[in-house]
Amino acid sequence: MKGARALGQLSRRAFVVGVGAALLTGCDLVRLTKQPSRVPRIGHLSVNPRSTNESGWHGFLEGLRENGWVDGQNITTEWRDADGATERLPGLAADLAGLPVDVIVTGTAAGVVAATQASTTIPVVMMAVSDPVGSGLISSLARPGGRVTGTASLAPQLTAKRIEFLKEAVPSISRVAILWNPANPAEATAFGEAQIAANAAGMRLQSLQVRAPNDFVAAFEAASQGRAEALLDGGGPVLANSRMRILEFAGTKRIPVIGRARPWVEDGALMSYGGNATDQWRQAASYVDKIIRGTSPAVLPVELPTTFELLVNQRTAQTLGITFGPSFLDQVTDVIQ
Repeated sequence: MKGARALGQLSRRAFVVGVGAALLTGCDLVRLTKQPSRVPRIGHLSVNPRSTNESGWHGFLEGLRENGWVDGQNITTEWRDADGATERLPGLAADLAGLPVDVIVTGTAAGVVAATQASTTIPVVMMAVSDPVGSGLISSLARPGGRVTGTASLAPQLTAKRIEFLKEAVPSISRVAILWNPANPAEATAFGEAQIAANAAGMRLQSLQVRAPNDFVAAFEAASQGRAEALLDGGGPVLANSRMRILEFAGTKRIPVIGRARPWVEDGALMSYGGNATDQWRQAASYVDKIIRGTSPAVLPVELPTTFELLVNQRTAQTLGITFGPSFLDQVTDVIQ
């Protein structure tokens, strides 16, 4: 009788444990990590409007959903952009800090600086920022050591590869002009890489310095006088925010443009080469998830891109009378029609 009673108690205990386990495994949103006590608020600080990279923003929201967060339900997002005017970032960062937000996400070094100066406590997730260690934003990639973590970009170092791809796709090109901002350290690095690559390819590189939108008129005039046969995007927010203006000029001159990311090709550039922007935004969402669940940004290693894509616009190629060779097409990741 005593054995039967013990067996019954054991059975009931096993039943309760079994039901508990089933409930845990049957709910996708149950997380055993620290849960926030209120709806987290995420601030996004951008130099340029969201319309300049809608695919990236959708990637960020997808990344949040993959981690159990749905904007407008169990998390909220606040977007602030400077409409191309970098000097407005400090004020916008202060606005986000005053709400307050739990994390600030930003895609430029200037944005990181503005965010860290606006608050002494709010973590910052950077997204594809060039040389964050050299810029003094973090202590090291492996252990950032402060409130800033996220992803770093190899964009400046990929400039040489972009020139190589341009020469391979259009062998007749001998003069290429690069648009860049000498006030941006990452763009200065890109310019140096472009000079080395152009010399190696037997091409003449023309420097077109653009510090602000007003500089484009003189830059375009110089490109025309220099008989530039192609335009290279040197990176940075000034160029990203003026993408359509650059492509319109190139269209009137019937010269190809090579950019850094997919939005350039989708808007009419001949090609682009760089990290997958959507993946980078999705990675940022992963960092946000970890931080709002309690992980310190100081111990979250900064990640570098692991996948790169070469994209071409077939319609632009046809308009310019360019036919890609088989060996070049074998390296293309995607063809935009």
